[in-house]
This record gives sequence, C-alpha cells and structure tokens, in this order.
Amino acid sequence: FSSLKTLYLYYNELTGSIPDLSPLTSLEEIDLDTNSLAGDVPGSLFNLPNIRYLYLLYNKGLTGSIPNIQDQSRLERISLFQCSFFGSLPSSLGKASGLELLQLKNNAFTGTIPSEIFGLPKLETLGLHGNRLTGFIPSIPESLGTTLVSLSLGGNQLQGPIPDGLAGL
Repeated sequence: FSSLKTLYLYYNELTGSIPDLSPLTSLEEIDLDTNSLAGDVPGSLFNLPNIRYLYLLYNKGLTGSIPNIQDQSRLERISLFQCSFFGSLPSSLGKASGLELLQLKNNAFTGTIPSEIFGLPKLETLGLHGNRLTGFIPSIPESLGTTLVSLSLGGNQLQGPIPDGLAGL
C-alpha cells in the first residue's frame, strides 16, 4: 500500500486506536471522521511527507496533542472537531503555510493561541471554540483579511481587548 494516496473510512462504526500509518508515505488524505475511535493519535499522522487533509472529527475517544509540525509541511486542512485532544497548540503550526482550515473546536486544548497561526497566508477557517485557551487574542495582520472567512474563538477563557486587526477581516 505504499502508493495509497487517500484513506476514507468515515461514517462507520470503527473502534480501537489509529495504527501507525507512517509507512504510507504517499498518503495525502485521511478521513476517519464519525467513528468510535479512541486512544492516542500517532503524532506521525501530522507529519506524513505528503499529507494534505487530516480529518479525525467526531471521534470523542481520540486523545493526544498536536506535535511540532515539520518545515516542509503540505497540510491544508486539519479537522479535529469534537475529539479529546489536549495540550498547547504548537507555534510550529505556522510552518504549514498552505493551511486553509484549522478546525480544533470542542477539545481540551490549553495555553495561549500562538500568534504564528494568524500569520498563515491561506487560512480561511479558524475554529478554536470550546477549548480551555487563555490569554489574549494575538494581533491579526491586515493580510489575513483577504483569506479568513470564519473565526470562532468562543467558549474559552480569553481576555483583554478585541484586536484592532479584526476590523480588517
């Protein structure tokens, strides 16, 4: 299966943990959403050499944290909505310069929002609501206004002023 590019197993009743898929170096798209998967997600999924789409949403039993993202990341879409991920968001998410969708709603992420996320040039959707994020909302560069269409930060413990850059979106 070393030539496998897409793995779509969504909307099933799959159980257990996600195996190590690192031997699948050609894999570009993984969609395991809406199953009953549980356990720690292998960090290697986020850094497969050709991975572009990673959909693990609606698997409440999936846990783990987002590892540091490699410099040459090809990630375009990450959706971990309604899982049980935890830990802080790595600033290395900013290295995924092709990232269009970052949907991390309703998990247990903590810490601050890395400012590098707001520097992603192609970001269209940023969903971080329903976590345990704290601190200030980072400044939002004017350039993000050309791509960002959805920003959801509610249901956290953010504080401070609303960033001025928000008006440019």
